[in-house]
This record gives sequence, C-alpha cells and structure tokens, in this order.
Amino acid sequence: MNYYGVGTRFGGTECFLDECCDHNFWCMGSPSERMLELYHNLQEGDVLIAKKYHMKKGAAFFAIEAIGIVTDTKMPENVPARFKTDSTIYGVSVIWIRRFSQPISFSSKEFTLGGKRSGSIFLEKKEEWKDIFKKLMKYNYAENLAQIMSCGKMADASVSDKEISEEAE
Repeated sequence: MNYYGVGTRFGGTECFLDECCDHNFWCMGSPSERMLELYHNLQEGDVLIAKKYHMKKGAAFFAIEAIGIVTDTKMPENVPARFKTDSTIYGVSVIWIRRFSQPISFSSKEFTLGGKRSGSIFLEKKEEWKDIFKKLMKYNYAENLAQIMSCGKMADASVSDKEISEEAE
C-alpha cells in the first residue's frame, strides 16, 4: 500500500473534491510525464490524500481535505460527463473514507512544499508522514453507528490542527 498526495483543483483553483466524493473517483487533467508515471503506478488499496496548498498571513501551508482508498484503477461509469469527455483526464475509482470539515493544515516548515510534492499527484515516501496519514484514517464507528446504518454521507472528521500537531510529536 502506498500513500499519494493528490490535487482536487483544475488549474489550482477550480475545486472538484465534492464531485470526487459524491461519485467515488479521483482524476487529474493534462499530467506531466512524471505525474502520468505516478498515476500508472496506482493500485487497488493505495491511499489518496486529497490536498491543497494555501497561504495564510504570508506563510505557505499544506492542507489535507479528505482521505480515500483506490478501489479500481479505472474511473467509475457514473462520473459527471465533464470528466469523461476530455481525453487528457486520467482517473481512478476511490472510496473516500474521511472528509474534513476544516482541512488539516501543516506549515511549510512541517511539510516540505514544492519540488516533488507539488502538482496533481505525488508519492509520499517519508514514514513520519505515512504515520500521520494512518492516524487521520482512523474512524470511530461506534460513535457514528447511526449514520452508518442510515447510509448517511461520509464521515465528517472534526479534528483540529492543534490535535494533529500534538499527536504527530
């Protein structure tokens, strides 16, 4: 199992994460050769970390918006038409297991930004970040049994930035 950071904004601005979560997929458009190689390495069971970069008071941040697991290396049939008609769009089927109401942010000092971690997809190689992602994947089924039994929307994790930073230490 590998961990991949993935973008959910076309051109860095047009967010399509809601559509990904609603239709169980992730995709990228017009990838570079490096990104296309990473895409072709995706396998069932790999973990996708939906991420975004943002600025706050002049400082750069990496934020985690959702976590999903690849269930098929092809996109599902039910994706919106705009994701099917463009031959430069590449995607996979994903079950999004966690969606954060407030993205979990890390400063650029904590998470090295740029380089191989920018763009539509990157492979996470650092064990310390894999461990953080594993902690974020945990879900309290006992507390959310009513929602699960009613087939409600995906879990909304309300973990604060402070809690994650403390756990990571």
